[in-house]
Amino acid sequence: MTEFLFHRDSNLGATCIPVPIFFAPGDQSSLLDSQQKLPDVNLKLPEFRGKDLEEHFEVISREQSEPYRNLIENLLGNVPQMPSVWSSVPGWTAYDPESGECRSVAYPEEEALVFDIEVCMKAGSNPTLACAVGKKRWYSWTSRELIECSQGHVDGGKCEVDDLIPLESAEGEGFRAEISLKPRIIVGHNVSFDRARVKEQYWMEQTGTRFLDTMSLHVCVSGVTSYQRAMLKSSKELSEEDSLWSAQSSLNSLAEVFKLYCDGQELSKDERELFMEGSLEDIRNNFQELMTYCARDVLATQSVLQRLFPIFSERFPHAATLAGMLEIGSAYLPINSNWNRYISEANLTYEDLDIEAKHLLARRADQACKLMHSDGYRRDLWMWDQDWSTQELKMKKKPSQSTQEEEENEGEMTQEEISLRQKFSHLYSMKDFLPIYERATIAAETLGSFLELPDDSDVLRASTR
Repeated sequence: MTEFLFHRDSNLGATCIPVPIFFAPGDQSSLLDSQQKLPDVNLKLPEFRGKDLEEHFEVISREQSEPYRNLIENLLGNVPQMPSVWSSVPGWTAYDPESGECRSVAYPEEEALVFDIEVCMKAGSNPTLACAVGKKRWYSWTSRELIECSQGHVDGGKCEVDDLIPLESAEGEGFRAEISLKPRIIVGHNVSFDRARVKEQYWMEQTGTRFLDTMSLHVCVSGVTSYQRAMLKSSKELSEEDSLWSAQSSLNSLAEVFKLYCDGQELSKDERELFMEGSLEDIRNNFQELMTYCARDVLATQSVLQRLFPIFSERFPHAATLAGMLEIGSAYLPINSNWNRYISEANLTYEDLDIEAKHLLARRADQACKLMHSDGYRRDLWMWDQDWSTQELKMKKKPSQSTQEEEENEGEMTQEEISLRQKFSHLYSMKDFLPIYERATIAAETLGSFLELPDDSDVLRASTR
């Protein structure tokens, strides 16, 4: 009895060839009959929701995202008026919109907030100022380092929990299920930067707080490709074709996004330089202006959310889209002491590969340039259709220093000296062929006192004659 198995030959790629298998006479078994059958797997599936699979996912995603959607929609209306004076007391301060009074609080008391953080980069990566606004009132947060003007932790140093901003717990408190699992939404532009400085996000237990990024919403609705980003950043005037899409999109910064969705309004970012280049002392001296700057960013983010979220909901109506964005925005990566080593080795590997890539590209460019000779590129399979036109480089000649000095001296000369210079101009044209002492002697004899020779000028004249 003969049966065949199909054998994959590595030398033939994906080709399978039959291999005969011979059995002794009377042996009725085969390979298929001899294989042991695996037992059935008892896979426990979740309870089915709805009449079909599509409705099942619609139901469970709506259950996950609906509480947060309601909180987001609650932020789309008007917000209280911004305070005119900010408290510099460390920690959180709440401002009453009616009386204007302020009071210290452990953390913001509302479930939906628009949030922004500012960091003094020269003092480290710890938060310096923060602002938040909800439907009821404004909140501000000030770091203790700023008030005490201590230098804090430089980059790479250890960051303490007390340096971070609490959004769900008072000082010394930990995870409490009855409070921490309650749905809360924090909206920000590039909100992952702000989330990295929130205390509760480093708890091992996940809370009910989720973060919504208006920059991500913008990328979903009106994002740009790599080519479009390069065109928007360039100083060249866009073509008519590019102008069509540029009016419907923008770069990802808050100022550009605010301008796109809020009728071309400008958002001033001048005060940002103080956070980039200034010290804690500089920020404390300009505390009111910089806190107002942070609050303006919060207002701009809320205005963008008010215009952008309805467009996002219309374009991506399925509840799983919002649920997925909120879930991804709450992820974190636990690390240990090996993380810094990984970063260092990754940077070294990148630098090595970058140098190698530049070397290979330079070599390939040199080889391609050789195709210019005798129109060799016309016979190249890959390079014949490239742009091989050339342009003549015009180098602007910089006037020599001696010419500049002569022009400057000419303005100080008398009329007689100018006439002598013109009379003996042919000698000046030959001065580069003469030794330096002879040039000085000829100039002294022709122009008299025009050039002041040193005290031993007579000796120089005698030696040159």
